[in-house]
Amino acid sequence: MGSKADVDISNARGLDRTLIMKLLRGPKVSTEAAQAIVCVGLALEAQIVARHFVADASSLAELPDIRRTAVASCGGIVSFGLAGALSDELSSGDVVVASNVVGPTGTYQTDDVWSASLISAIPAARYAPLAGVDSAITVKAQRSELEARSGAVAVDMESHTIGRHAAAHGLRFVAIRIVIDTAEHRIPRAALECVSSGDETKVSRLVWLLLARPAETFDVLRLAAAWPPARKALVECCQVLGASVSQLGA
Repeated sequence: MGSKADVDISNARGLDRTLIMKLLRGPKVSTEAAQAIVCVGLALEAQIVARHFVADASSLAELPDIRRTAVASCGGIVSFGLAGALSDELSSGDVVVASNVVGPTGTYQTDDVWSASLISAIPAARYAPLAGVDSAITVKAQRSELEARSGAVAVDMESHTIGRHAAAHGLRFVAIRIVIDTAEHRIPRAALECVSSGDETKVSRLVWLLLARPAETFDVLRLAAAWPPARKALVECCQVLGASVSQLGA
């Protein structure tokens, strides 16, 4: 395990667009404490996680090596970060703890006991299916179709990949996702195209994209307004996650 300063987020992009961090319960706990592997897909998510936990950045391609070299108390794998709402009942900042993850080629079950501990610590969270997709869902019609087909209440682009790797390597699996865009939000192309190869949002590129496509400005501003409640929930869920990880070896 490294120190907080050891996390190189900008160069950590790996297989399937997913970053991996081995996380402890906090940044100063012993390496003998319970551990989990926490996966995020965006640099802004990773930066929040790295403020709360000691982390080493890796890729899913390295999961077998991580699993072999982790301490015996490594308890499982987590899909953590933002999601888009499929259900009209969800608002920006709402938390979804997945009961399962429905991907394009299969469904991956989450750990009941671990999920229950998360739900008990986040009483307002929804315990429901989560959808995983390989390309962004940007408009209401696509969200409605996916909701009807999958039964999921929210969607992201990483959880199905993480669930598949968890199943392949015999790891307990949970997914905690925070809604940023509601079911009514349209995701503008500029918001997707301003993300760099390191999964960082480039504001300067966003400005140039909006100058070229000013009609997308309202949708970008609407998405930006959804970030503060989503960020607050991400921070709070980091704390809950740490407490849950500490109980895995019990």
